[in-house]
Amino acid sequence: GLLTIAAAFALGFGGYIMFNTPEIDQYGSIPLVVIIGESIAFGTVGLGVLYLAMKTRYSKPVTGEEGMIGLIGEVRTALEPSGRVFVQGELWKAETVNGAYVNKGEKVMVAEVHDLLLRVLPADEDARLKGPPRKQ
Repeated sequence: GLLTIAAAFALGFGGYIMFNTPEIDQYGSIPLVVIIGESIAFGTVGLGVLYLAMKTRYSKPVTGEEGMIGLIGEVRTALEPSGRVFVQGELWKAETVNGAYVNKGEKVMVAEVHDLLLRVLPADEDARLKGPPRKQ
């Protein structure tokens, strides 16, 4: 962030000093607008890359076990307390976190993942809004 701004400033200042001296006039000069525009473009690209890096850094994981938590799936084999659920196009072994019975066809939310076993909660509208339970 700060290094990008400093580099853009140094590029503009250095360009101004270099191309606005009497010794270089015989080769032609570069307008001040070009030097300033180049510095602004460099700084904008640098800050854009920084923004994208920070956005990626703080986004929710989308793959692996962490990416499964909070997803909604459909029960394919009744959970009593274990069975099978369909989540993101795949059939998973699952069990309920609280040992509750969940009928076939009902929606569940993934709360935890252990190896290839999903631990799920019945998903109603309140559960979808609140998200997965937090570890304590």
